[in-house]
Amino acid sequence: LYFSIGDRGFHVETARGLVSNPDTGAVFRCKLDGSALEVFATGLRNPQELVFNEWGDLFTGDNNSDSGDRARFVHVIEGGDSGWRQPYQWIQEPTLRGPWNEDQLWVPHFDGQAAYIVPPIANLADGPSGLTINPGTGLPARYDNHFFLCDFRGTRDSGIHTFPLANRGASFALGPVERFVWGSLVTDCEFGPDGALYFSDWVEGWNQTGKGRLYRVFDPATRASDLVRETRGALADGVSGSSIDSLISWLSHPDQRVRQAAQFELVAQARRTPDGYAILTRVASHGSSTLARVHAIWGLGMYLRDAGPVGVSFLSLLLDDPDPEIRAQAARTIGDVGETQSVPVLVGRLSDSSARVRMFAAIALGKLKQPVALGGPEPSLAVEPLKALLREIGETDPVLRHAAVMGLVGCADESSLADCSRDASDDVRVGAVVALRRIKSPELTRFLTDASPRVAAEAARAIYDVPVQDALSALSDLVRSTKSTERALVRRAVHASFRLGGEQRARELAQFALTGAADEALRAEALQRLAEWAQPSSRDPIVGAWRPIEPRPVAFLPDIVRSLDRALIEKSGEPLVRAWIRLVEVYGVTDQSPLLAAWVLDEARPSAVRCAALRAMKSLGAAELASSVREALSDKDGALRAVAVGAIGHLPKDEALPLLDRIAAEGEISERRAACDVLAKIDDPAGEALLLRELMKLAHGLVPAEVALDLCDAARSRGASSLEPVLAEIARASIDDVALAPYQHSLLGGDADAGKKIFRTKAELSCLRCHAVESEHEQDSGGRVGPSLVGIGKRLGRLALLEAIVTPNRRLAPGYRTSVIALQEGGFVDGRVIAEDATCMRVLTSAGEIVEVPVADIETRRDGLSAMPEGQAQFLSAREMRDLIEYLSEL
Repeated sequence: LYFSIGDRGFHVETARGLVSNPDTGAVFRCKLDGSALEVFATGLRNPQELVFNEWGDLFTGDNNSDSGDRARFVHVIEGGDSGWRQPYQWIQEPTLRGPWNEDQLWVPHFDGQAAYIVPPIANLADGPSGLTINPGTGLPARYDNHFFLCDFRGTRDSGIHTFPLANRGASFALGPVERFVWGSLVTDCEFGPDGALYFSDWVEGWNQTGKGRLYRVFDPATRASDLVRETRGALADGVSGSSIDSLISWLSHPDQRVRQAAQFELVAQARRTPDGYAILTRVASHGSSTLARVHAIWGLGMYLRDAGPVGVSFLSLLLDDPDPEIRAQAARTIGDVGETQSVPVLVGRLSDSSARVRMFAAIALGKLKQPVALGGPEPSLAVEPLKALLREIGETDPVLRHAAVMGLVGCADESSLADCSRDASDDVRVGAVVALRRIKSPELTRFLTDASPRVAAEAARAIYDVPVQDALSALSDLVRSTKSTERALVRRAVHASFRLGGEQRARELAQFALTGAADEALRAEALQRLAEWAQPSSRDPIVGAWRPIEPRPVAFLPDIVRSLDRALIEKSGEPLVRAWIRLVEVYGVTDQSPLLAAWVLDEARPSAVRCAALRAMKSLGAAELASSVREALSDKDGALRAVAVGAIGHLPKDEALPLLDRIAAEGEISERRAACDVLAKIDDPAGEALLLRELMKLAHGLVPAEVALDLCDAARSRGASSLEPVLAEIARASIDDVALAPYQHSLLGGDADAGKKIFRTKAELSCLRCHAVESEHEQDSGGRVGPSLVGIGKRLGRLALLEAIVTPNRRLAPGYRTSVIALQEGGFVDGRVIAEDATCMRVLTSAGEIVEVPVADIETRRDGLSAMPEGQAQFLSAREMRDLIEYLSEL
């Protein structure tokens, strides 16, 4: 019995002891009575359903994380890690979802991809839900061995994909994909005993609707066939009590369900018959078809798991069968039943002509955990052939590489794996690293300085991500010695130093930031970690896992900040300089204020650096602050002037209030907005009078719209009774639309960068789930379920953008409006309206056909709902809405 769980993790008592992984989805298996529970595969995010093909290979459709990644169709391999970790969901910077997107773990295999994962077969569907496979009867022959995958997208642009798979090495490649049924919000599908495909329909939208439908799809000609009638009878009546000969004949039946039922009953009868084992071995050896023989081999596995080894292993003999599928299934079953006598022959199969046989042989050797049978050759017999397998396949077949790693985990001891650091082959060394990762070995440190960046990066991932605590120190040491620019390695070395702490590591991080070989953004990140030294986040910045760090002393950090080579800092780019300014601010290094003041006045410096320097001076209460503010208020950089306005309260009141008066009336937009924030807090009646004056101007339309929200917020913040009547008057004059009125001042003046962050990371909205904002070839480009927002700023005005967010069903994007159209002369047209004018509508039907419907022929029309849920605006403040609209308007 195989079953899956989502990505909330698991803590289970298995046949091999307590197994715990709180961060990942997994597939388990056990005996039919629930005993012998074991973890079969991990690293899945949201596996919707498990399906076996006719040869017992396991597959699932795995959902994406709504971050521009794609859903996956996964070949679930024993011991496989598909790469997902639940804490990735909470990582926002520097890459959304962290390693998941940064290392492209959801992408089908490419050279250089992280080697510890088994990559998916393909990226398929946008909302994979139900999954099944044609059992062999009921549909026309063209659908033999086809999978059926439900794709739920929240609109009627949903349905069921169907496709075959083709063999590719030890795994598979996706065959041609077609839409089997479309135009229904399909959530699940399954074949019935009558040969029909049944599917469930959510009806509309994402939220619960209180509705539902069941459909049945069948081919009339096939449904009437003798084979379907026979299948229906066998499934209805069952096979219990059938003769041995009948059961054996049914092992070759075209229908997978009949074959399985016959297998189970044959095993049950064989257990009650003295010669039961002989019956199964006879069919496995001389069955009428490969399928019959395979089911007999699986039956032997069931039998032997209970009965234990019976004499000389018959399964071992099948490893020399001329049929590669028989050799493969024999190897697989030997591993399942623990038949150690077959080990020498399994080792021979590592060089089989079939990649599939080699895969099952390597996995079986790893499970048996004995390089040779009792009395056989030297214990190293399996290790060298497994290394040879790694050397031969390289990066061409990640599934076969995984199998070889599984073999090494079981057959090689820790010392043998560590010795692979001297192997001439990069691929052997990579395999050894992944094997050491699985046993959490500190010997991984041997590979951190490997000449191959791929090997060293794989070791760094293993040490930090697992983590291997005893190896963190060696990883941290790379900060002071490595010349590598491999991001996966260097970033983990930086964060290992941050986690371990101590004055020496802090100094090494600071020096790395100035002189390291890595790119400047990563060196700036080292300084950011120093700024968090005293109170580190409990959530790890790289893997997102909950890994609290105890509070630690930071008395030495101001001295570290002072000791940094100022000449090197001044030559650095904006990211690193801003990170250094933040360090000065956090640790109160006031003796750096003169340098900050000089940067504020340096017009050659980037605006962001000058603004950061002035903010830091304000935070530090620098002696030079007042003079810097006066200078900045007359600077030609508007952003700097706005920051200076924000610090204007640090000037004497008799100087500050006249300045605020002038800026509120005449300043640029950014300055006026900053002045509003100051007026909200300044403790002086004159400040309240200034606000009242500006509010009255706003009520008469004499204040720029970009400042209106800030001005009203400042007035409400003061809570003065003198301001309330004017605020009420402004509210009464709002736009004549009850739904949009709360956001009347959100149309102009937003921060596009802040809006981008809301779009990408605000969990309540999950905008990236459905909408693309970049080319689909770009990382984190977004989903494809809803309309693409590329170029939306040229297609819609700001009011229309607001309307689309607040009332998504008021006006649907062309091509996303679904309608059921009743015709005057009878009949219906159902589909997506892709274009319409006063005389004609063009409808894309679920069959993929475009139908032109004259408006004069329409009797009634019922439009479907947008897939975007109503009520999303409740999760946005007026300021957040303003930022979001600014971002969208610039796309």
